Amino acid sequence: MSWVSSTLVFVRDVDAAIGFYVDRLGFMLGMRHEEGGRALVAGVSRGEGSGLLLTCQWPEKVGSGILYAALGAGEFEGFVAELAAKGIETGEGWWGSPLVIVTDPDGNQLYFPRPE
Repeated sequence: MSWVSSTLVFVRDVDAAIGFYVDRLGFMLGMRHEEGGRALVAGVSRGEGSGLLLTCQWPEKVGSGILYAALGAGEFEGFVAELAAKGIETGEGWWGSPLVIVTDPDGNQLYFPRPE
């Protein structure tokens, strides 16, 4: 049996989150579900294995997500350069190794460890 998994990212406004993840971080929009004219869930990804489901269905959890994404050295440097070119603020952190941290408009964090 093969598994398909996604990380839930809790956001206030799904369409605004699509704007950040797709337009700013370079994710691709795979699906968008709405009810009553309001987007409830959107699936975005950036390559295989990096599927995110952006959802506004649990407002009490907005901003509590942390995604840890390890990239190869060349891909990491290219991604960090892409962030800088787009004017996306990054922070530094530590979780077993040095991290570059991107915080989305809702406070969710994306951790990218610096390759050794």
